[in-house]
Amino acid sequence: MVYDRSVAQTVLVRDNNSFRPVDNVAVYNPAHTHTALTNVYGIADLSSFRETDTLVFQHTAYETISYKYSEITAAEFNVYLQKKSISLDEIIISATRFEQDAEELPNRI
Repeated sequence: MVYDRSVAQTVLVRDNNSFRPVDNVAVYNPAHTHTALTNVYGIADLSSFRETDTLVFQHTAYETISYKYSEITAAEFNVYLQKKSISLDEIIISATRFEQDAEELPNRI
């Protein structure tokens, strides 16, 4: 399917490593007076934003980033997001190997 993005002011949001579109990216100005959400093709409508706005791009799996509208225009309405790296603490699993009756086990695994 081919989309013509010249009809309205739209932005295409992609992953900066795979270049795949990112859906469900929240796009808003810092005052939260204008908002948009990317679709499954990574496209969001920016027609409600002003050219003086700063736009914030936020997704749970990616780093939040903000650009001035003029910077997005200069980038030909393409925005690339960097995945978040999440550091997890170590996990300890303790198990025993002796037999127990099923009634004694609180949960089955």
